[in-house]
Amino acid sequence: MNSLLAILARRTRALTSIFLLAALTLGLGACGDDEPEPTSMTWTVDGTPVQATSVTAQFQPASGLVAVTGTSATGSKLQIIFPRVVGVQPISSTGQASGIYNDGTNYAANNNQGSGGIIVNSVTDNSVRGTFSFTAPPTQTSGPEKVISNGSFQASF
Repeated sequence: MNSLLAILARRTRALTSIFLLAALTLGLGACGDDEPEPTSMTWTVDGTPVQATSVTAQFQPASGLVAVTGTSATGSKLQIIFPRVVGVQPISSTGQASGIYNDGTNYAANNNQGSGGIIVNSVTDNSVRGTFSFTAPPTQTSGPEKVISNGSFQASF
């Protein structure tokens, strides 16, 4: 009987150790909230999806504007500029937001031409996240506009 109690005691200690180790592992995994969010930028141009392979973001305190720039694997670039506040930022004659796309030809939507908007979903001291879409005419030649849709960004500065 004593040996049966000894075996049960050892198994109980072993199970307790396993449960304790599992609880510690799960608890430590939840502490990753301090990790920076990954940087990304995607958009669709005239119906073709694009994912940036490089994303940069800058905040200019003097103007209060953020610029997020994405460069694709083919070398096309897209830049959005907007006030550093959560909410809808219209690309219009009354707004401060703008969108620029370049695939060898420069296209721009700003307070003088084009239209669209940027929705800033989240702003922290060092990051920004949101969505965008705009329609931009070429800036130096005549020709068809570029339609940028389904845009999303997440960047740190």
